[in-house]
Amino acid sequence: MRRLDEGESFVVTRTGVPVAELTPMRRLRFVPVESITHLFQGAPSVDGESFRRDLDAYTDQRTEPVANLRVELAAVAASVNLLIYMRNPQDFASIDGLVEIIVI
Repeated sequence: MRRLDEGESFVVTRTGVPVAELTPMRRLRFVPVESITHLFQGAPSVDGESFRRDLDAYTDQRTEPVANLRVELAAVAASVNLLIYMRNPQDFASIDGLVEIIVI
């Protein structure tokens, strides 16, 4: 057990045949606040409003229903002649004929 505490792993055998591996549990490692503060001491300050505007400009945070996303997926697939493989073809019933759907 001491060697496990020190980070060593062991293979458990039964009549010479490996049957299990005994490894130390991973311990969470916390970094002291002082270390983080020192690390970012020379970093430029970040304006919160400007940061959020930048995020909004580069991310898509739409909240449309999933049905609209299905139409977009089908349109992209159709534009490059891809088939859609899925288990629930009824999800695409409203766009029947736009793209070929293969039921799996």
